[in-house]
Amino acid sequence: MNLAPRPRPRRQYMPSRPVLAAAVSAAILGAAIAAAAGTSSAQTTTARATTPALPMSAGPWSPGPGWAESAPESWTPTRSARAEYFHVASTAPSGPGTIIITGVVDAGGAEHPGQAIDNATFADGGFRIDHSAGHPSVRFNADTCVGTISQTGPFSVLDGTGRFSGLAGSGTYVFHALYTTTRDARGCTNVLTGYIETIDGTLTLSPSAVRAVEAAAG
Repeated sequence: MNLAPRPRPRRQYMPSRPVLAAAVSAAILGAAIAAAAGTSSAQTTTARATTPALPMSAGPWSPGPGWAESAPESWTPTRSARAEYFHVASTAPSGPGTIIITGVVDAGGAEHPGQAIDNATFADGGFRIDHSAGHPSVRFNADTCVGTISQTGPFSVLDGTGRFSGLAGSGTYVFHALYTTTRDARGCTNVLTGYIETIDGTLTLSPSAVRAVEAAAG
């Protein structure tokens, strides 16, 4: 997924993630205008983008307490014999990120974000992730120059190759990103100094897809 503040705060992970970049820039600009109008800059400005979803590549390590507080909901999947769990993490808005999948098949590889479809590549195959639906919510604090991006939406896996030739299905993902920007005499800028994003998702496979994946895995 690709959504991030310029210059490539992504969640539309790639350098071409205009949606997120626009949302982040709007949040920063909104905070600046509020401050100029006399509104406490401590108030958090929120911007909403109503276009393509973020890239599937969202997070890596386990989020800590602070992160959980900023997340609209927690990711607590229900284990199922037909479920595949996706975990993506990145520190670069334009990717690539690291992806780990567990469940019917277990593997780790690289996740390359796209405008609406990401590519997941592994040593023995790969697949594409369609996350074309979803609307990111961006929040930015003009006092601290810290912003957050969150999004939940549907995704599907398709075009599997190699070991993942039978992997296909649909599910829901949760994306979270935390970023910071530099500050100059006029306030926060759109130059990123830090970026972390995580994505967790659960995919439900059909019985035939499970058999296909198990057969491909040997």
